[in-house]
Amino acid sequence: MGSDFQYTNSKMWFSNLDKLINHINSKTKDTGMTAFYSTPSCYMNAVKEYMQTGAFVPENKTTDFFPYASSENAYWTGYFTSKPAMKGLLTRQMNVFALSNDLTTQSSSEEIFERSIALAQHHDGITYNDKYVVTVYNPSSKEAVNLVKIPYYGTSEKDQVTVSDNRGTILNHTISPTLIMTQLGIPTQLRSPTIAPFQLWFSATIGPLGFKSYFVDTNGNTRKALKKRVKLPIEDKSKSKLASNEATLSNQFIKISFDENGQLYQLQDLQSPQQDIYNISQSFLWYKGASSGIKKQASGAYVFRPEPNTTAEEILIGGFHVETHLVQNDLFQEIQQTFNFFPNWVTQSVRLYNNKPYVEFEYTVGPLPSDLINLTSHEVITRYTVNSVNDISFTNNGMFTTDANGRQYIKRT
Repeated sequence: MGSDFQYTNSKMWFSNLDKLINHINSKTKDTGMTAFYSTPSCYMNAVKEYMQTGAFVPENKTTDFFPYASSENAYWTGYFTSKPAMKGLLTRQMNVFALSNDLTTQSSSEEIFERSIALAQHHDGITYNDKYVVTVYNPSSKEAVNLVKIPYYGTSEKDQVTVSDNRGTILNHTISPTLIMTQLGIPTQLRSPTIAPFQLWFSATIGPLGFKSYFVDTNGNTRKALKKRVKLPIEDKSKSKLASNEATLSNQFIKISFDENGQLYQLQDLQSPQQDIYNISQSFLWYKGASSGIKKQASGAYVFRPEPNTTAEEILIGGFHVETHLVQNDLFQEIQQTFNFFPNWVTQSVRLYNNKPYVEFEYTVGPLPSDLINLTSHEVITRYTVNSVNDISFTNNGMFTTDANGRQYIKRT
């Protein structure tokens, strides 16, 4: 019944549907069927009534529905699991709008709100295809403490900046240099010639299902920087470049080590009784994407669709080397990696927060060099391989958990 862009002529559609409904209902005595315009609530009521007859007992589904495939080898991966903060915000706004709708009469302002909410809930908006403004929101049912990172258009890491919460409490913060290739690698992100050369970090404590306002006073530093159209301080970044790629990051929970090639190779659990050590490796691979056809959709923004009967291949173009930089401050430590795939188009920050029992990987991919991929789509992935040392046995029996639509964790094998 219709599809994308099919209802622009609503009169034609509903006139034909009216005819179809009338024809079906004229045969109700013979067929036992009645057609009508339905809603989700109508459907649920019908299911409930059917269940009460005892003829139907629904199964209890404990796994998630996604990713689903719209055709052979075409998976809508991540489509319904992205942007949990935005989904949570829209849920709250729908409640507020429903309340205001009951308290006010029809007005032009109300229509503006309706259109805004409707647009945000379009499947290209609430999922991942649109551009959006970052929001700090806690969708969970308990208090959350997280580090917030925002672009800082200042002149130096030593700028006098003040960060405070809505009660005026001064918060600890730090300013770190931006990983250069993260900003330079994606042309579509360079809408402005003034790219933030630094990142400002601070710790945010947010209540359950809540948000909080924080204030950053730059004392005029950002205005000075923007007026001068400050460029990325590439020459300053070399100060943190490691003479040797071998490095170690650690806090009270975890210790991670990098080899002479700049690659992560070992992780130690400092909280385990034996301080267990694991060999861990990371690699970047890519699938060759399927091209579009008459009945097939190309691999791209909507679907992950690799060529049939193919596997991911490790990216080893023209040799391999990782250039590393070390960043340390009061809030976190990180190794910034530039993977030299000739040209450099993959960068990554491996970050260890001072009070968190996990390692964070933040990578940027692109743009893919057209002369190397022959103008065919490629889907880049990263793979982690973990092996125990000293015959330490894994206790998870191949089980791990992933996020499910921002609401719960689901077991995987």
